Amino acid sequence: QSSRTHLPRRFDARYGGDGWGASLRFLDFQTLDRGSIRPYAQLPRIFLGTNLPERNRAPNAGATAEVTYFDHRSRTTGTRVDVRSSLTWPMRTAGTFVVPKAALRFTGYDLNRTAAEASRDDAPTRVVPSFSLDSGLFLERPVALSGKPLIHTVEPRLYYLRVPFDHQSTCRTSTPAGPPSASRNSSGRTGSRVRTSSGMPTGLRLHSPRACSTNAATSLPGSASGRSVISATAG
Repeated sequence: QSSRTHLPRRFDARYGGDGWGASLRFLDFQTLDRGSIRPYAQLPRIFLGTNLPERNRAPNAGATAEVTYFDHRSRTTGTRVDVRSSLTWPMRTAGTFVVPKAALRFTGYDLNRTAAEASRDDAPTRVVPSFSLDSGLFLERPVALSGKPLIHTVEPRLYYLRVPFDHQSTCRTSTPAGPPSASRNSSGRTGSRVRTSSGMPTGLRLHSPRACSTNAATSLPGSASGRSVISATAG
């Protein structure tokens, strides 16, 4: 017996231009189990975002915008607008990288509340800034295993993220199925947090001589050639 309660019906269209992309989605569900909670339909979801190549030691701006209309037969419906912008200044060398990033996110709703939720705000908004710092090293040395030349790599990495507190009681998740106030892993409520994480991937790869290039001194971390033989991560 199948455990599926709803069958998704989806239409997707995508288009990519020079440094930008767009997508359109219509998502609805056919109910298989009438006793289950019907998920929200997206009629439609429109996405637009930049996709620019990264410039080293220079400012890099990016932005995305998403507009979604969430429809439901018996629950609150409405439109959500989610806009994200970011600015990074990557500093990369052949063996190191430091990437500071500042971002700003705006989310706004235009809701059609049910009678049970008529007292709630029908146009909640939020603005959430954030800052992150990603850094790491790329270290390697030649080794031999059973007469085969290999490269041993170690890539220690440190990541820091700070998201200031923002009062979002009006943007709380309204149903387990997700929007109109969004699910926790999308554009819904975002909690205040400070997070620091670290890791140290290491591995062995087959030695492959680098091609001669006038830009060899400025190759980016992780760009070395060679097929991976053994890899591990600690962090």
